[in-house]
Amino acid sequence: MEIRYVNNNEDMKQQAMLRELASEEYNDDNRRLVRMYQIMSGLLALWGLIQIIIYLNNKENAASLSRGISFIFMAIFMLGFAWAAPKVKKFFLKRRISREFSDVNRQYPENVLTVDSKNITWQQGKEKISHKLTEELGVQETENCYLIDLKKKQIAVPKRIFSDAQFAEFDKLFKITGRLAKTSGKNSEKKG
Repeated sequence: MEIRYVNNNEDMKQQAMLRELASEEYNDDNRRLVRMYQIMSGLLALWGLIQIIIYLNNKENAASLSRGISFIFMAIFMLGFAWAAPKVKKFFLKRRISREFSDVNRQYPENVLTVDSKNITWQQGKEKISHKLTEELGVQETENCYLIDLKKKQIAVPKRIFSDAQFAEFDKLFKITGRLAKTSGKNSEKKG
């Protein structure tokens, strides 16, 4: 089975977005950011408790009570930052990628995807990658395309290129529904 197609901006945008979200660097940055806000929150709460203890030991120092309560509220506010920081970072990532792929006149080269009983081969110009179907391949599904992880490259295969008969043949040869289930199972294990 041979399929010829040209990616559009939306396909490339989804591919870039998922590649970025799945990168170790992005996830490490998120973990560091959340940990930093949690530590700051803990330190603020500790300082607030110390101020309240100072007030309880010396009732004449009324400023310590209000200061302690203020620091406790700041600690709660900082925990909100820890929760919101990854979401804000993802928002700006989506915005940056949307700008990168906003040129509607941008032309992409033709891709040739060949699937037989043994291999899947992707070719774009002089670049050609072949992968045995017996080896494990990561496959993710987005709204508009399938993202297939080949040896050194992730390719975007748009859903729009398949008729029902072509998709049935592609599924028979490539077993895409089974591969999607395996990949989603692995992704849920990583998160859990």
